[in-house]
Amino acid sequence: MKIDKTCFRCKSHIESIFHALWNCKLVKDIWILCSFSHFIDQNWEYDIIGFLWRMHNLLSPKEFHLFIMISWQVWAARNSYFHKNSCPFPKRVVDDAFKWLDDFISIFDLKPKNGTNRSDDTRWKPPDRGKFLINVDTTTDIKSGTLGLGIIIRNSVGDVLYTRAIHWPLPILVEAAEAMAIKWGIITALEAGLVGFSVASDCVSIVNALNNMTRNFSECGIILDEILNLFSCSYFSGLFFMPRCANRATHNIARLAVLSNGSQT
Repeated sequence: MKIDKTCFRCKSHIESIFHALWNCKLVKDIWILCSFSHFIDQNWEYDIIGFLWRMHNLLSPKEFHLFIMISWQVWAARNSYFHKNSCPFPKRVVDDAFKWLDDFISIFDLKPKNGTNRSDDTRWKPPDRGKFLINVDTTTDIKSGTLGLGIIIRNSVGDVLYTRAIHWPLPILVEAAEAMAIKWGIITALEAGLVGFSVASDCVSIVNALNNMTRNFSECGIILDEILNLFSCSYFSGLFFMPRCANRATHNIARLAVLSNGSQT
């Protein structure tokens, strides 16, 4: 029996794994919503492993996790179309991937690399007496093409002293966005005249890079250099990792930034 291998969605190409996940004109409507879509828009069909390895090397760890999660959701959408003749909108596919990735990180609390200070307790912990803690986080709204930075500064008894929501246009690398959140968190504390503050972020790679004083010449590296210069001020106490499940309030502030389409303090 002859089997028709033509893609049942676009009906114009043979359906291979590469085509189904990354190259079909219908799934391109999904990938175009991602800041790293230009890395996908190439013909790597002859070497799937090579393509995945290339994406691993080109993307930050957080971006690569998102790339894998969206690929999984694209496959789920493909099966839904095949078995149920229904397919979610592109934004829904990407939003579901973000949700699944956030849930995965929160539930399994991905371990940071060596050298990163962290607590096994997933609850927010106050700084030492007389000190201040800056929590920072980011979120992305693909539909509006915007990034939100969230900043909350609390004292040693947990009182919220300052909040800041900053709106930023996409595309921007995920790690660059996390670095910008740290930078603006420190700037906010300096503008407020605070003495003795530390910063907590849920981006392990950026925390490690800054604590190890790793410098590079990428888009993210420029921001890291700016942060390292801010570290030199006597008011700064340190930077450490805090999982998102202990930092949900700051994530909500970041979401406020993309909803309000502007910066708020």
